[in-house]
Amino acid sequence: MTLRVREQYVKGFEVTCLLLTECGSVIRVTEINFLCVHKKLRSKRLAPVLIKEVTRRVHLEGIFQAIYTAGVIIPTPVSVCQYHHRLLNIPKLVETHFCYVPRNMTLARMIRVNKVPEKTSLPGLREMQDKDVVEVTALFERYMERFDLAPVFTVEEARHQFLSGCGQGELESGGLGRRERQVTWSYVAEVCIYASYLSVSCLS
Repeated sequence: MTLRVREQYVKGFEVTCLLLTECGSVIRVTEINFLCVHKKLRSKRLAPVLIKEVTRRVHLEGIFQAIYTAGVIIPTPVSVCQYHHRLLNIPKLVETHFCYVPRNMTLARMIRVNKVPEKTSLPGLREMQDKDVVEVTALFERYMERFDLAPVFTVEEARHQFLSGCGQGELESGGLGRRERQVTWSYVAEVCIYASYLSVSCLS
């Protein structure tokens, strides 16, 4: 993965700026994302071991910087963002403590409030296919130009991000609305809009 850094964004940072090499350059970094440990092993302090192993492997590739997100305030962050979750399987998310039922709401009401409509209001929406990768990559690049710090995807990286988790077999073969081993659903519309979402399987 690579990141693009604009000159005006890097100005003003001290130690962190030195890690970003020259202003306005494209640098190779490692993204730490979705670090998961099985429930039964979470008290064994495996996360630091996994992070050390990731660090060792990326050092062998000549990469010495990493980016990650945190839900808490960390010293000298290079960027701040806001993102939203669309809750789908609410009983499972509550059971695994990903989210909680608000004090002024019951579980049944929470499910009803977050219910997804049966049909989308966006015309021309369909599942993304391999033939769409080049156009989706170009659209993604144009959108990312508005940000000072942004990922840079090649066509192959975009194909991996949006299509590699689309599963195997026919639709519904892995359950309602999914294929076997499907974790990513990517969609395009003929009106130059694309959307993607990731399913994070909870370990029971």
